[in-house]
Amino acid sequence: LAVVQVALEGKISRKAVEAQLARGQRSAGDLIPWTISQQFGDSNFAQLSGARVVRVAVHPSVQGMGYGSRAVEQLYRFYNGDMVSLSGGVDDESDEEEQPNDETSSSDEEEAMGDSGSKKGIRGEKLNPRKELPPLLLPLTEVKAPRLDWLGTSFGLTNELHRFWRRTGMRMLYLRQTKNDLTGEHSSIMIRALPKRTGFGDAWLPAFAVDSQRRIIALLAGPFMDMSV
Repeated sequence: LAVVQVALEGKISRKAVEAQLARGQRSAGDLIPWTISQQFGDSNFAQLSGARVVRVAVHPSVQGMGYGSRAVEQLYRFYNGDMVSLSGGVDDESDEEEQPNDETSSSDEEEAMGDSGSKKGIRGEKLNPRKELPPLLLPLTEVKAPRLDWLGTSFGLTNELHRFWRRTGMRMLYLRQTKNDLTGEHSSIMIRALPKRTGFGDAWLPAFAVDSQRRIIALLAGPFMDMSV
């Protein structure tokens, strides 16, 4: 019913960030780390790793029913290490049962070998139905989550989108002063810390949020005068 596209960003060396910022340049990719580091002049933020939500797609028949918010919340719990598997010791038994299948797979590889003992490549491969194929989708409880420090997103600011991302617990850290030429909206960045997984603590987020709020209020009589949000 809902699909979330994510891009992993960050883990940029401090020297690379300082060198790029000193020249007024930024490398392609890593949208949030480069933007926040440039906005606050803090090269330490780029060293953190995070996941940027690129888009959230929900089936048209169930839009507006909370599935998108629920999907983002599940994604946050996954990256924050809150997903709990209820299978218990079942995994150990399944691993033991799968051991004989490894022998069958090795025998299949031997059949694909030529008489000379060397593989013939694609032309020599025997196209037989495979008994066990890896699943296309897995429960999040069976997937190892990467160690991240934040979950964020970047979008053109509107009332509807701001309310949506605000409900997911994210806080605004950046709002572009000039409007986008294509959408006519101010680009914004909102972030939520992952306190259980990060090794740096989450004290940086409130400090950045307060500073960002102060800057936005100071610009309400200027670039943000016509903004309806």
